[in-house]
Amino acid sequence: MEGLLMKNDAMIECIEQTQVANSVGNTSIPGQDQLLLTKFFVPEWASSSIPRPRLTKLLDQGLQYPLTLISAPAGFGKTSLLSNWAQSRVSGDLNIAWVSLDAEDNEPGRFWTYVLSALSQCEPTTSALIQQLLPVMQEEYASKQVFTVLINILCEARTSWVLILDDYHVIHEPVIHQSLVYLIEHLPPTVHIMLASRIKLPFPLPRWRGRSKLLEVKTEQLRATAEDVKLLLQSRMHVSAQDSVVQEIGARTGGWWALIHLLLWDADLFSVVNELHGSNRYILDYVTEVVLRSLDPAVVQFLLHTSMFAQFTAAMCDAVLERTDSRMILEELEYTYLLAMSQDGQGYCYHYPALVAEALQTQVAHMDEEEFQTLHVRASCWYEQHCDLPNAIHHAVCAHAWTRAAELIETITPTSFELMPESAIIMEWLEKLPAEMIQARSHLWQCYRRQRMMTSLPVEMSGAVDALFQGHAAAGIASGMEPSMSAVEFGIENQSRQQEPVQLHKRVEDTVALEQVIPATGHPVRSDQRTVEQPLFEALSEREQQVLHELAHGASNQEIADRLVITVATVKRHMSNVFAKLQAHNRAHAVVQARSYGLLNAAV
Repeated sequence: MEGLLMKNDAMIECIEQTQVANSVGNTSIPGQDQLLLTKFFVPEWASSSIPRPRLTKLLDQGLQYPLTLISAPAGFGKTSLLSNWAQSRVSGDLNIAWVSLDAEDNEPGRFWTYVLSALSQCEPTTSALIQQLLPVMQEEYASKQVFTVLINILCEARTSWVLILDDYHVIHEPVIHQSLVYLIEHLPPTVHIMLASRIKLPFPLPRWRGRSKLLEVKTEQLRATAEDVKLLLQSRMHVSAQDSVVQEIGARTGGWWALIHLLLWDADLFSVVNELHGSNRYILDYVTEVVLRSLDPAVVQFLLHTSMFAQFTAAMCDAVLERTDSRMILEELEYTYLLAMSQDGQGYCYHYPALVAEALQTQVAHMDEEEFQTLHVRASCWYEQHCDLPNAIHHAVCAHAWTRAAELIETITPTSFELMPESAIIMEWLEKLPAEMIQARSHLWQCYRRQRMMTSLPVEMSGAVDALFQGHAAAGIASGMEPSMSAVEFGIENQSRQQEPVQLHKRVEDTVALEQVIPATGHPVRSDQRTVEQPLFEALSEREQQVLHELAHGASNQEIADRLVITVATVKRHMSNVFAKLQAHNRAHAVVQARSYGLLNAAV
């Protein structure tokens, strides 16, 4: 740190000497007397930061290239990394010139005055030449001849130099971009430039990659690792967190340093674990004030509308938002704003960092409810068309489209309900439906009863649907009929069923009497106790499994044929076999059955 302070003192003295020299020589440099000296200081390494030797070594390797480009959203530790690296090189033979840019530096003369003033720290010969070039640069900053002179001056330097331009994303003036590109492409081997930016820059990056002129440090490399989170917890809270807590913090934040720091702000480990959500006031303020305010309003609207999805594709966004440019916006969010994260690494399926998505959804809560209900209905339709029944039901429930939700739930057979792993979620859907709708639909009533036994619910029953259940039981007693099951019996049965885990592909004794509700009277009709035979199915062939997997992703017969390099007729034959083996009557039912038997992941 002492060496860093000496460097800053030397910079102040050098710039002051330059200003005095220009004043004596009656040379007027517009804005020179307004240069902010702290813009040249290498920021002190924040006490909350931790060493990241993997990345500092990467920056060392970048010295082999004319340009190192560090690009990531706000709060991913770009400045901290550069500051840490610069501090580690203070005592070496490498000279560092630092400029922290702001929006006012979009005036080309001002921009190059700061850059040349930073470079004027060179040894006496080159420093004097750069000082003489300053007034010329003010007037002819767009001239290649001026930059030719600058490049020739830099060639005279006997020591190696690194020019660090922090927050370059604030620069949008094309003339500055063009002149900097020219400088980068003709730098001498002794000079290297490092840029930190939040957005994709209008530079010829493909050409520079092909010519080995560029080292890139991107978001994925800057994300906090599990080891980083452990070190940060130890340094900030002096605790050693369990691996599960560390992994949860990493997963929820997406390795976003700013969000991790905000979680740890003025908190202990217990409160951190309990505040891993986007409604954390610090995270909400950060996303609102830092992230959203820097974006175009149209992009913000797209972010808010798509935050309802756990993952999404361009085609899905086009259908739900009724637009045709979703692909372009998603690419912009991924490559320019660096917010959308590619789920598959190929730019097909995207998601937002969990805490960012939840902070966006908090913003949505204050917007037009009717508009978002419409979007949820469209999303439900899209998911149904692509054989994703759980998401189709979820969005129908979010839209309060109760009839649609009920009809979708009824497409799942009782056996599928019993074997599906998302029992608690299914119960949530049923409990959100109007009680009168469940009363009027015998299949929903049966599903509700079975789900009460499959989930870990307390014996005490509450809510409109449970009140109806108790009413039906009372009605049965009054009419001389034996009620199907009391609340206490319900709890006992539930407990015994949980002690005896359900196993796939075997005979299960169903000790619960099945009942149907007659809509006209509301009286339960008890059927005889019976044994339910769990369906056994013939194993799917490898090709049939491939067809099933493509079907689960919503591919058409033609798309499946193209991907598997077979004919459409062969696809139909395999599809028929899959339906027969899974006892399914359509594509959506086949996906549900396949999930229930563990043939598909829940995410597929």
